Amino acid sequence: MISFIGNGVPTLVRRCLDTVVAKDVDYDAALTAFRKHYLAAPTALSRPYEGVMEMLDGLTNEGFKLAVCTIERDNYRGSKRCATCPGRYW
Repeated sequence: MISFIGNGVPTLVRRCLDTVVAKDVDYDAALTAFRKHYLAAPTALSRPYEGVMEMLDGLTNEGFKLAVCTIERDNYRGSKRCATCPGRYW
């Protein structure tokens, strides 16, 4: 099984293309196209992993302070954060 999680967008695009496309692909053009489409609707398909919201509720109910740590650039992170848990935790 191939993991598409971790190491940022350039690695994600490379892994996807290596899985389904011939080796002579233009990665820079693919990365540019990915960013263009993603930034047009960054939260359209974004969802927390199963069980994450329940875990956050539990931690909050027990008095834990929550924080977000991500390697995503600000132009990706801000809109995703608002769409997945609007005002609920941050």
